[in-house]
Amino acid sequence: MKTWKHRDKISEDPEFWEALFDPESDALHVAQIEPVEIDEMQRNLSEQQGNAVIVKIQGAESQTKVGFFNAVATALKFPNYFGGNWNSFDECITDLRWNEGNAYLLIVDRAELLLGEEDSRSFEIFLSIAIAACEEWKERRSETAAGEEQPIPFHVLLAYSKAAETAFAQKLTQAMNRIKRSSSASIANSAH
Repeated sequence: MKTWKHRDKISEDPEFWEALFDPESDALHVAQIEPVEIDEMQRNLSEQQGNAVIVKIQGAESQTKVGFFNAVATALKFPNYFGGNWNSFDECITDLRWNEGNAYLLIVDRAELLLGEEDSRSFEIFLSIAIAACEEWKERRSETAAGEEQPIPFHVLLAYSKAAETAFAQKLTQAMNRIKRSSSASIANSAH
């Protein structure tokens, strides 16, 4: 199972833009995009993708769990029953019936700051939930204009600034390695 891919020079890479809305592509997309470019990119994607739900949260406002939960609840219009915790986030991110679209893209601007004031486990939990949500959304279907059914893509774009490239690459790699080890241990334990 693919989970994430880093891309360089995204403005020159049409495959990058297509992958953001391809249900079979990676769950997480990671790219160096400066904050001043994010709003224009979001506008362009919204115009191109029509009925897709494309939202952005600021890493700078999401350095704590409370900040993250507030930002994502506002961006994705979570219902009032959202509990502001990981279980509730998981439940809402895999439902979204109140915010219907034929694709979902959550952009995290300045992702290097995301949950940075929390322990590393919080970042890992976010990534794990995002990856699982992508897989769950692949099983759902939306109807195209031609009446055909297609999988509903759900992806997360982690956009980091150039100045934070090395630190963010290390943070992400460590988190993904721990998630992989944890998944392997869970599989091994369930086999016994």
